[in-house]
Amino acid sequence: MSGPKVTMNVPKWARIPSLASVHLKADNLPKTMNNYVKAALLAGVFLGSVQTSLASFVFEGHSYDLTTVVGSWDQAEAEAIAKGGHLVAVNSAAEQTFLQTAFNNHSSPPDYYWIGFTDAASEGNWVWSNGDPVTFRNWAPWEPKGGSDPDAANENWAIMNFENTPVDGLLRLGMWHDVNVRSYQGIIETPVPEPSTYLAGLSALGMLGLSAWRSRK
Repeated sequence: MSGPKVTMNVPKWARIPSLASVHLKADNLPKTMNNYVKAALLAGVFLGSVQTSLASFVFEGHSYDLTTVVGSWDQAEAEAIAKGGHLVAVNSAAEQTFLQTAFNNHSSPPDYYWIGFTDAASEGNWVWSNGDPVTFRNWAPWEPKGGSDPDAANENWAIMNFENTPVDGLLRLGMWHDVNVRSYQGIIETPVPEPSTYLAGLSALGMLGLSAWRSRK
């Protein structure tokens, strides 16, 4: 899922995708403008573009990306928190479909990714790590096993299956499984700031630069 294609007419080092078209070149700014003011204006445009292009995938006001760590659920969740979010909470069939599509668009995807579902605090009581209410589940038919299966002790964390090959005639793509301590990447979900948040910052920066320029005229 992606926004409209955008071109930034700024120096090559600042040419990155953005969600809003910006047309600004340092050469086109008044020659009398202080270089520091020019730098501030260009930095504002650059930072605004970075703000809108960091997320790999965006859905209904949230951005989604993979952890850099390949490790336990706790390690993946810790990285997600450090980045301002949590492991993904899947709250609807639409979000589930989005995730299956977004993270299955790789030539050789891993078989599984951590999601934010866990019953580590209370066996059988599955909750989302970000505190969202549980409104949707997509367990495989035999899951979760957890405490009901002696051979599946301590399976306290959920993964999403990205196997593209049917097993025993069943395509498991997108299904959830409860597992014990394993090493996988996780899907991070973070809220996307409202456009007004960074646009207000850019406006303030632009006004500051314009004011400084006028005071030097």
